Amino acid sequence: MNFAVQIDGDFTLIFKKGQGVVLREKTVEGAIAFGRIIDAEKLIAFMKDVFKRVKDVTKQNCVFLIPCSLTALELNEYRKVAYATALGDVEFIPRGVAVAQYWGAEVGMTKSALIVDIYECGTDVCIISGGSITNGGTIDEGSALLKEAIRNYVQYKYHLKIADSQAKLAFEEVGTLFTGMETQVGLAGVNLETARHDEIDFTGLDSYSAISPVFRRISKAIQKVLNSAHIDDVAQIKSGGFYVSGVGSQVTGLHEFFHETLGIKATITETGQNAAILGAGKLIDDSSIVKAIVKNN
Repeated sequence: MNFAVQIDGDFTLIFKKGQGVVLREKTVEGAIAFGRIIDAEKLIAFMKDVFKRVKDVTKQNCVFLIPCSLTALELNEYRKVAYATALGDVEFIPRGVAVAQYWGAEVGMTKSALIVDIYECGTDVCIISGGSITNGGTIDEGSALLKEAIRNYVQYKYHLKIADSQAKLAFEEVGTLFTGMETQVGLAGVNLETARHDEIDFTGLDSYSAISPVFRRISKAIQKVLNSAHIDDVAQIKSGGFYVSGVGSQVTGLHEFFHETLGIKATITETGQNAAILGAGKLIDDSSIVKAIVKNN
C-alpha cells in the first residue's frame, strides 16, 4: 500500500508511505455529509485532482478510511470514488480500527478498547478487539453538529446569524465543557432584527450551553455500547482502555465530562485530532495486517 486516504466533510487528508501526511485539502463542498457520499461524481473529480499532486507512481494502492456504520449502498459510493481515482488496489478500513492503531499495536489487537473518534461528519463509538469491531457504530453527532449547535445558539440568544467559519472560530477558541471558564471570542454576523452587521462576545458559558447537549448525546451513545458489551471487554475498558480522538476531542473539559457522565477515565492527547489518518499510516506498512482487518470487518 502506498497511500492512506481520509475524506471528511471539512478536509481530505492523504498519508504517503515513508513521508507522512502530504496533503490536507478542503473537501469540495456538497460532496459528502455525515460520512455519506452525496455526490460521487463531484468527489471523483476532486480526488483525481488531489492525487495528481501527490502521486509519483502510475498506480496508487490505497487504504480508504470509512465510517464504522455504512449500508451496502453507502459503501458502494465509496468504492465508486476509490476505484475511479486510486487506479490501483484499494482496501476499506473502518476509522475506529485505524484509530486503535494510532494508540498502539496492543490497543484493539491484544486487548479490548473503546474508541470514540469525534470527527467532522460524525462520531465513531466502537469496541475494538483483535483488530475487529465487536460492538458499536457511527452516530451523526460530530463537529459539524457542534458548529451547527453554536450557530443556532447564537441566533436564538443574540439574534445574530453567523457563518460556519465564525462557528468554527468559536468552537476552536472557546469550546469548553466547563461552566466557569472565563474566556471569550468576538463573533461577527448579521443582526436579524436590524439586518445590519453586528458583533457579540461569545463566552465560555455560551459555549457550554451550546455544545454540552451534543456531548451528552455522545455520552449516551457510549453508555449504550457499554451496556451491550461483554463483561470482560467492559472490565478492560474501565481499566484504561477508553480512547478519545478526532477534532472534537480537543474541547476543554472533555476528560472531566466523560468521567462525570460515564465514570470512566478517558485517554486524550493533543495530537489525537489526526488519529485516524496517522493510524492508517501505520497500517499501510504491512499489507498482511490490512488484509486481516478487512477480512474481519
